[in-house]
Amino acid sequence: MKDKINRFMNGRYGADDLNRALSILSIIFLGISLLFEFWIWKAVFACLAIYTIYRVLSKNIVKRQSENEKFKQILKMSERQNDVIRRNHEDKNYKYFVCRQCGQKIRIPRKKGKIEITCPTCRYSFKAKT
Repeated sequence: MKDKINRFMNGRYGADDLNRALSILSIIFLGISLLFEFWIWKAVFACLAIYTIYRVLSKNIVKRQSENEKFKQILKMSERQNDVIRRNHEDKNYKYFVCRQCGQKIRIPRKKGKIEITCPTCRYSFKAKT
């Protein structure tokens, strides 16, 4: 039996971080649909579950990998943004920004007014109030 499953999955994408997140999200929507009897929750659960299964069984490995990389980049950017928000709240001498181009965290002294900030990594410049 295990050999049949291995042969069936040969050449298919399998599980990754995005699939795990979609699975957790679909389980959450399943719980919501059980608590609140409204058809939309069941439809969202079904769509997420079907898309997760589709991704696991897909043979287009390159496309699934690129989707997973985009998902990881979005998570990384949101982690950086959360870190910047936390640091802005804690540090009273500096203001922190995230470069919109490359995601680099930038520290600028407070009370300098509205200035143009240039990212030291990618040279992208943007205006912001310190």
